[in-house]
Amino acid sequence: MTNYESTATTMFKEHTATPPEGRPSQIRHVTPMASPQLPPLSSPPQDTQPLSQFIYPPRDIEADLNDDDGTWGYLFPLSSVGHRLVMKRRAFCPAPVPPLEIGRSTVKSKKRGKKELERAEVSYEEEKQTAGFPASGYLVGRHPECDMILDIPTVSNRHCLLFNETKNGDAIAVLEDLSSNGTFVNEAIVGRNKRRELEDGDEITILDEARFVFRYPKSRDSSAFSSRYRILQQLGKGHFATVYLCVERSTGFKYAVKKFERRLGESQRSQTEGLQQEIAVLMSVSHPNVLCLKETFDEHDGVYLILELAAEGELFNWIVTKQKLTEEETRKVFIQLFQGTKYLHERNIVHRDIKPENILLTDKKLSVKLADFGLAKIIGEESFTTTLCGTPSCKWSIQSV
Repeated sequence: MTNYESTATTMFKEHTATPPEGRPSQIRHVTPMASPQLPPLSSPPQDTQPLSQFIYPPRDIEADLNDDDGTWGYLFPLSSVGHRLVMKRRAFCPAPVPPLEIGRSTVKSKKRGKKELERAEVSYEEEKQTAGFPASGYLVGRHPECDMILDIPTVSNRHCLLFNETKNGDAIAVLEDLSSNGTFVNEAIVGRNKRRELEDGDEITILDEARFVFRYPKSRDSSAFSSRYRILQQLGKGHFATVYLCVERSTGFKYAVKKFERRLGESQRSQTEGLQQEIAVLMSVSHPNVLCLKETFDEHDGVYLILELAAEGELFNWIVTKQKLTEEETRKVFIQLFQGTKYLHERNIVHRDIKPENILLTDKKLSVKLADFGLAKIIGEESFTTTLCGTPSCKWSIQSV
């Protein structure tokens, strides 16, 4: 279901053009050896190379901007390419629509053809555009679902991602490079699937085609996790993280919070890489069959991921309780899994660890969500994955599900 007949990206399968050799965007700026050691979750601001000739927009450049409405950052264009982008906290978690298979108007059991499923996906994408419930992060690229569309052949479909985290009580902006041709911060390349914390006034360059300056709001939000959320109870525990039930103090809504404890040595580096990838993937997607990430907090005692709550728990426990699913229940589960996986593959994202433990149920109607993207990978438009990964001990038979 991820071939060229895809309904969501058929017209955007053309390859990203390679810029001419010798262009400034292809120069790989090497950081001096004396740069300070990298912190756990991002490259330091000292690692960016300051520009020698650049006039930053003054603080009063936009008198109409309101910093009190959840805004965490701005992008101002420095050329005729692009537009001003106001980045706010987006609270569409979970998305205000049911999963495509669960949201059917009919209650009768009926096999759905490929064309009908494709129409449902197209309808969902159209509703998402009009109703306005995008991903938490902000995408810049060539694809129409991007928040800033740059219709330039050398720009990737999804070139870079901007999102915010809360680190040690301070709200910070993070840029993740998703491109094949490069995203630059202060003329230093970030690198595919790598991230950089942004400082106020940083210049972001997309090839040689578009330049922007990043600005924080005048009053930055400095509220920490404990001031925004309250932990109620533990829901589960894994090798790297513990999942808790929490409640948002301002709204009373319940979420799952995944806490990654700080570790020492090689295990910390491995955990950090997986965590950064998981955050980048979840911040870039919005689909009713993919668990959504609301926001993150990087605190002194660990990293907190605020996730959509799947109240019925793992599909694994459902199967253990019921012993097996009926044919109708199995069809319902697999259609949702195929729709969620197809959505990810169309965006060059591979999960690499789909199993009953990583499929969550939000209700007793078997509404499923793909979760745990710690092994997920964002691949290039013509790339393949070669790493052997997943869960070797997972041997579920088709009779079980």
